[in-house]
Amino acid sequence: MANAALESLEMLLLDEVYYQLRLHRLRSSTRPGRAQAAFSEHKAILAALQGGNPAQAEEVMRAHVRSARFSALAAADDGK
Repeated sequence: MANAALESLEMLLLDEVYYQLRLHRLRSSTRPGRAQAAFSEHKAILAALQGGNPAQAEEVMRAHVRSARFSALAAADDGK
């Protein structure tokens, strides 16, 4: 019974985190140039994966996440 309650709490927390992530993505995507930049970043990730270069894929994925983070933070600042 305790395990079920813990799993239920975990699912609620994950749902909330996912909801917040979606909100930040939406705000970030409205920044000028961000959608095109994200598309280019996704193409670079795919190219690295298709090229069989996991180190490059990791590098461009990390750069993409960093860029998305900065954009989301800037979008949050814009909303003040």
